[in-house]
Parts: sequence; structure tokens; C-alpha cells
Amino acid sequence: MTSTRLIDLLRTGLVALSVGSLVACVGDPPEALQNPDNPDPTDPGNTDPTGFKLSGTVMDYTDLAGALQGFSVATNGLTPPVTATSATDGAYLLANIAEGSTIQPAVTPAANALYRPTTNTAVLVNADVTQNVYAVAEPWLTQQLLGLQVEAVKDTAVLAVELVDPQGQPLVDIPAADIQLLDDQQQVGAGPYFFGTATSLSTVADVPNSVAIDGRARAMFLNVPPGSYKLNVPNPDNVDQPYVVDVTFVANSAVIAATAMPTPAGVGLPSGQDALYFTGDIYPLLQRVALTGFGCAAANCHSTQNPALTPQLRFDKEAALLHADMVALTGTIDNGELSTLYKKPLRELPPELPDHPNYTCVTGTNAPCAQILLWITQGAPLAPPP
Repeated sequence: MTSTRLIDLLRTGLVALSVGSLVACVGDPPEALQNPDNPDPTDPGNTDPTGFKLSGTVMDYTDLAGALQGFSVATNGLTPPVTATSATDGAYLLANIAEGSTIQPAVTPAANALYRPTTNTAVLVNADVTQNVYAVAEPWLTQQLLGLQVEAVKDTAVLAVELVDPQGQPLVDIPAADIQLLDDQQQVGAGPYFFGTATSLSTVADVPNSVAIDGRARAMFLNVPPGSYKLNVPNPDNVDQPYVVDVTFVANSAVIAATAMPTPAGVGLPSGQDALYFTGDIYPLLQRVALTGFGCAAANCHSTQNPALTPQLRFDKEAALLHADMVALTGTIDNGELSTLYKKPLRELPPELPDHPNYTCVTGTNAPCAQILLWITQGAPLAPPP
């Protein structure tokens, strides 16, 4: 099956996908997300002020089909679960989540969509969090099995492994043989196979060790029988303490698991300043206007589908991965008022020419650029402490 044919399948009428919003760096408010009687997620009446929100976009796992409409998102780990349905632009919002909850967002495909029910990586909710969630496409899986010459086993599952350390950096140069999915001491499933490109798996002969593609190191196990197992991944920083993740599978599903949840970083704050964090305060500004009432929606343009705009920074990545990229790219968030994340969108006064054609910051203490600068002066922390 060719890549063109696969993309055509994913874009058929079986599932409505929205990619047209990538034209400009602004966004319209998403349609009904959570409360059918009050569909505006920016309206305080639609949420419980005592709880937190988890929001973002439902995406195709390999980004071949972009955002996904009409998919259900639920909070595995909460009783009763909180649920929402993704809007036309893929946006979802889960409200009223108790502080300190650790959940695994579960994505259920829209009716007749060619996707597997997909359990996503765990999220610690200590504040409002913006994080994209993903679903794995059946035609894509079929293409990978054929390419790897692996025969599909009926009623099994797949595991996608995000190889990441607690600082959000990809784990590279790990041999495939050292990554194990174990039932007691017995390996289960076929694999692992590493992502040799952003959208495809490679044979072990072609890619024997984990590699970072667009800032992510990923592997996948195929044909995993239903059951509960342990994922073991070596820890290059401490050989005596490997990453161990408990993973449970049901038939014909997909699971996305990460080796670590990034740990918070930050510095002491001047007296009287409210703490700002990338996950809850800055990342939403970079996604879409609708979720926060103001923002620059940078992810609509600077994305995996428009790599030429900013090849080192893809704003539609998950928050921890994007933050890690910004930390690694000197001058982005570590140079005060000269930091490019702050300076590039500023509205220059003549005779200076604008750096950014589609969006310029407005003035005022609550404007996005003012928030970004304050966050930078606070040390640009990723997330609040546990």
C-alpha cells in the first residue's frame, strides 16, 4: 500500500478530518466539546472552578491524517470517568479533574472510523494541562506489518513506546534486544521495531538502536496478546534502575506508553509573582485561541505538516517534548527579553520591520507575550512541582 493510498484511506468519509486550519496562525472556537447545553469551553459556567482541565487535540498517531473529529476521550483512572468528544478541529476538553489525579486518556474512534481504541500516556494533573492525545490507524498498522513482513495475529494489540527520560529528552542508542515486554520472564509480542522515520517502522536490521526523529525516539510492539505485562527499558543514566512500566492490553486495541513522565523544573519566584508553567500557562497559548480566550495558535503553522517554517521547533508536539526542544535550542527561552519565543512575535515600531507576518503581540499585562516574558524570567519551568 502506498503512502498516498494510505492518506486517501484516512481522509475518506469514514472519518472527518480537519487540516484546513493550518493556513493561518489563528483559530476559531471549537464547537460543542463537553456540555451540549453550554458548548463554549471558555465559558466559566461550563467547568467546575474547583477542578482542573485537561485539553488539547485528538490526533492521528503518525500525523498522516492530522486532527480527528468525533472521537471520544475519557479519563482512565478516575471514577466516574470524565468524557468529551473531539470537535471539528480535533479539540477536546475534560473538565472537573481533581488536583493530583494521574490519568491515562483513552481515545475511542468515531463510528466507522478506521482506528483502534487507543490508551495514551499517563498525565499528572496538578494544574490545567494542555496535551494532545492520539489514535492509531488500522490501515497504517496493516502497512507496517506488510513492510516488516510480520503476519498479523487476530485479536491482539499493539504498544507504541515513547522513549523519553524525566527531563523530556529522547532515549537514543538503546538496542532493540534490550527493550522487553515481559509476561513474568517471557517476551510477548513481535518487536520492538523502531520508528526509522516520523511515519514508519523499520526492521531491526535497518535500525538496530533507538534513534531520535523530530525530537522523539519511539518503538512499537506488534501482535501483543491481551493481558497485563511489564515494559522494561534500560536507563542510560542508571543501569541499576531501568524504566519499568506496567501495561494492560485488550484485544484489537493500541496503547501508547512513555518510559517516564518529565519531572518539573523551575526557580524561586520574586515576592508577589504568580508562578507560570509551560504545561498549563504557555503551551495553551501556542496551540489555539479558543481554549484560552487569547493566544497565538502557533501550532497551526509551525507544525509537523509545515516543517520548513521552524525546522527545530514543531509547536504541535506534546508539551514536554516541545519544552525540551526549546531548552536545547539556545536563545529560545534562556535570554530574557531577547529570547526568540518572546521577541519574534513582538509588534515592532518603524523603522524596524516585523519578524512575524501573521501574528504580533498585543499590549497589556494579560497579553500572550507578557505572559511568555514573565514565564521566561521565572526560569521557564515545565510544570508545577508534585
